[in-house]
Amino acid sequence: MIRSRPWTALSKTATMQRRCLHASPFLQVSVITFNKSGSPKLQEALNLLREKIILPTYLSPEQQEQRHKSRNKKKLDTDPITLEIDGEVVKFGFQDRFELPNTWKVFQDIYKNMNTKVDFDNLRPALEGLKKAHRHLPHHAYTKLIAKAYHIDALDTILDCVRAVKKTHFKLDHHEKVATLLTAIQTIAVQSGWKKAELEKALKRTQSILDALEAEPVHKPSAKQNSEKWAFPLYRDPLILSSRLHMAAALAAKHNGGKDVDGVVAKYAQELLSLWPQSAGLGDMYPASGLQNEAYVKYLVDPHSNRTLWVLANVQSGLKLAAQVAEPTLAKELLNRTDAIEKDVQAALAVAQGKAEKNPEYVAVGLEVYKKVNQAGESAA
Repeated sequence: MIRSRPWTALSKTATMQRRCLHASPFLQVSVITFNKSGSPKLQEALNLLREKIILPTYLSPEQQEQRHKSRNKKKLDTDPITLEIDGEVVKFGFQDRFELPNTWKVFQDIYKNMNTKVDFDNLRPALEGLKKAHRHLPHHAYTKLIAKAYHIDALDTILDCVRAVKKTHFKLDHHEKVATLLTAIQTIAVQSGWKKAELEKALKRTQSILDALEAEPVHKPSAKQNSEKWAFPLYRDPLILSSRLHMAAALAAKHNGGKDVDGVVAKYAQELLSLWPQSAGLGDMYPASGLQNEAYVKYLVDPHSNRTLWVLANVQSGLKLAAQVAEPTLAKELLNRTDAIEKDVQAALAVAQGKAEKNPEYVAVGLEVYKKVNQAGESAA
């Protein structure tokens, strides 16, 4: 429930102010709250987000306007606007609109200091609060969140935010965002040593994401992306679809005696090949306009990207594993695409190795995955 205490009318002017700030009818709402964090810096950033960006959205438009007017500063210093939100009493004093915190800067402080799974539990309420405040994050913020969540075993939180997209605004509407999430899911299964349970879990998650991309309009890319002739729908993009093939092929190759017992590998491979031109590397699959556009797949050829090898190593692994269990004609076509993308993989590998050599602290997950998927004689459980 939300309740507002208007100012006491002491004069004609005060009466007019009272009308501007009069309470709306009672509303049943839930106030955004955060878990206590062991990190003082994270707690400080979360408190700033809540107090300066989220809670003011519970004020009426008239109340918000009044608290930004300098002529009301003296009055608000002694008699702030008071709301009771879900049992919590919140007071709002004067706020200079030119001193409002920058949303992206505040969120960067939150992101940098979320270093445990418990810290990541605050992500959903933070995103819900930003959506309520009509504040938006750039797409690369979400890819950073996905990558960090992978590293600290908090990917479940990301998937929860995606499922609650209407509340969190965590859309899967950008190639890099989707590819990073699917690559993280695959990598967990790969790093497990190809355990059957992890592969099955990854395949199920991957299919649910592909279903959401196709069925839920909220994940549809922007009009700018859709207007480009080079843009595959994300649920039909070959590199995105390769994630499903990878997990299905790994199950067949490592747990079904190397046989495609239910035919799903052949089914997924044929669908992929119908979209992936023969002998096509990245430069042939995506026209230059797509490779040069940040709205699509520029990150795949950007030498500063930390995700290229991570994504492509999984793509190539899926093609190789599928070729191992496919019938000869289909296997030949899969190996054709494997060879076609080899140049791109090697270019990404060289970049990643160079970064690792220059900076020992560089988190080279792409290198780790590349080595893992190219190891011979892997055991699986």
